[in-house]
Amino acid sequence: VLVHISTAYSKVDEVVIDETVHPVEADWRKTIQIVEALDDDILEVLKPKYIGMMPNQYIFSKRLAEQVIVDYSRSLPCVICRPSVGTVL
Repeated sequence: VLVHISTAYSKVDEVVIDETVHPVEADWRKTIQIVEALDDDILEVLKPKYIGMMPNQYIFSKRLAEQVIVDYSRSLPCVICRPSVGTVL
């Protein structure tokens, strides 16, 4: 079983954090290709348009990562945990 630790903040724009994964408008595979192909200055200019209505790129990346897990869950048992507070050990 793959356990992915996300964050409750991935749902910061929702009043109730339910146990669903909402799709992101961007495809994670294409996002990787774009990030690898463009330099940081261009990415910084494109970022507001690319992440859309997300409050910031952190939340965008968390939702994108959850979509990766959903895609792989078809062939691998997966769990997404969304703690509200995290610490580094």
